[in-house]
Amino acid sequence: MAEKTETKIDRALLEMVRRRAAEEGRKEEEIIEEAVGRYLRDDGGEAERPWPRYPLFDSGDSTFAERVEDELVDFGVRYPMADQCS
Repeated sequence: MAEKTETKIDRALLEMVRRRAAEEGRKEEEIIEEAVGRYLRDDGGEAERPWPRYPLFDSGDSTFAERVEDELVDFGVRYPMADQCS
């Protein structure tokens, strides 16, 4: 048996719920209940996270994958800011 509750929800998120409910011809509460259920029900309370969709980005360079190691040589290296150099 369902129990009535009240909570605050971000306005943009609520708009997404309203839009989905209208698209599917369902009640907002059904959409929210389904989303919360999916989040909590799976794997002992931790919902399975979706795999990323590939490609993650498009460099616009068809040879980038062949040169990725060269392109990432200094990745993560911090250089001093130009205005802090004397």
